[in-house]
Amino acid sequence: MIIFRPFLGKGLGLFVFYLRGLYQKISTLILDCMFYFFHGSDFDKVHAKAEDILNALKKKRPEAEIINLDADSWSEGDWERLCRSQGLFDRKYIVVAKGLGERGEIREFVESRVVDLKSSENAFLLIDRFLDEGYAKALTVGAEKAFAFESKTVIRPRFNVFDLADAFGKKDKKGLWVLFQKALKAGVESEQIHGALFWQVKNMALAMKCKDAEEAGVKDFPFMKAKKYVQNFSGGEIKKQASWLTSIYHEARSGGPELEIGLEKWILSI
Repeated sequence: MIIFRPFLGKGLGLFVFYLRGLYQKISTLILDCMFYFFHGSDFDKVHAKAEDILNALKKKRPEAEIINLDADSWSEGDWERLCRSQGLFDRKYIVVAKGLGERGEIREFVESRVVDLKSSENAFLLIDRFLDEGYAKALTVGAEKAFAFESKTVIRPRFNVFDLADAFGKKDKKGLWVLFQKALKAGVESEQIHGALFWQVKNMALAMKCKDAEEAGVKDFPFMKAKKYVQNFSGGEIKKQASWLTSIYHEARSGGPELEIGLEKWILSI
């Protein structure tokens, strides 16, 4: 056995060298990707994996600017500009987008632009927790690298109350009522539902009289959506809805009908 030790040692060394080379090649292939998708209920692992990839991309692209987006700061115009392929001398970006799948309008837009994400010379890291099944599948199929981490503990998905606000803006009474029932079953408080709906009505009222988001004192994305939604209502209707929502809230606080009942009546009246 002593005679073969040098040979075994050399063979083992070559094998380790081979593994290192293979690992480097795999790592390079991963970092050559431009569209990454991270999701799952085990958000600690989701976040950790995203951080690992982001740090590696920073080292590979030290000149790239990091752009952080969420559902509140996102806008269609900015997203389309970031998706466009950059020229040889243009600055590259690493776009880190968190929680976009939680908003219905954003979800639909991003899903329809998956091809743009893959063709862009900018790197995109999309990070989400609980997702619509169709959206998750579309991004998993479309992404060059997708990572999913599910928790063993059963966690109830969070209900996004802003979906109710979007349904109201579309004047979709049936859809709004269905979402209202789902929200209640998910344990969302009536005050939260009322707050999201009143927020939408207020934004629509501002969109009717203000020329832009800066004048209205709100962010670009909700203002542009409100601007689109006001086409479904007259000025008198929006004023009436704001008054009604204010009234049912104060009535519930002063011992009148419960807010849940008032909200359901209001939804059915739209």
